[in-house]
Amino acid sequence: MKASALRFACLVLCIIGLAGCSNRIKLGGITVSIVGIKADTNAATATLTLSFANENVLPVGIDTSSHKIYLNGTYIGEATCKAPLGIPARATEKQEAILQATNLERFRNLLGSAASQPASFRIESLIIVISGDDRVNIKSSNQGSLDIHSLTQGK
Repeated sequence: MKASALRFACLVLCIIGLAGCSNRIKLGGITVSIVGIKADTNAATATLTLSFANENVLPVGIDTSSHKIYLNGTYIGEATCKAPLGIPARATEKQEAILQATNLERFRNLLGSAASQPASFRIESLIIVISGDDRVNIKSSNQGSLDIHSLTQGK
């Protein structure tokens, strides 16, 4: 009787100990913003400077990321970051991404516009973090406004 109670207690302790090992830290809280654009009016591509804000209390290592870009409510194209990026806890890092414009006419019109009125942007991001054997997909969405003219002029 005591032997079976002892086995049961050992089994319960093992299960509790192993359950603690399977808890994974859930990452989130990564916000992406557009802070720069390099392109000319004839370009089908542009280089975007993206700002990644890590709101986590842990550092994050990003393997790759892809971003759907909307300007003034119109889908412009997708930008990708293929180089890894490390972001310290509660910090911000910048990285360049190549934008492949699929709505070329609208993109050229926005770049060629000399208007000082800001354009609204929306960015929908898929951020891939690889930690050991684990792959974590983080989805993020952000919106704001840009002065495209001054960004393309390097001001």
